[in-house]
Amino acid sequence: MIVCRLHLPTHDNDKNNLLYMHLALEDALGAAFGGFTSWEAYGHWRGDDGRVYNEPVRVYEVAMDKTAIVDFENIAKLYGRMAGQRAVFLIVDGCASIINLGEKE
Repeated sequence: MIVCRLHLPTHDNDKNNLLYMHLALEDALGAAFGGFTSWEAYGHWRGDDGRVYNEPVRVYEVAMDKTAIVDFENIAKLYGRMAGQRAVFLIVDGCASIINLGEKE
């Protein structure tokens, strides 16, 4: 088994609460992988435009077989888009990556 993590904000860029999205994500992770562990954290980064972003996030950690990585990435993309994100931060088996989701609709 491997461990994967997904970091998603608790609020969108307009400061709207994303609790509905997190509850749906938790259902999806439970159904797909049998469970998860989550905790609150804080993210800070500088965008390509120089803007500084500071936001509370929720981290989801999931243990899975390596064959389920694509399923995990697809869930991350889906819920990242639901959160209005342009990208999502993942750690898959110890390797960090940022998946570009494109412009917000």
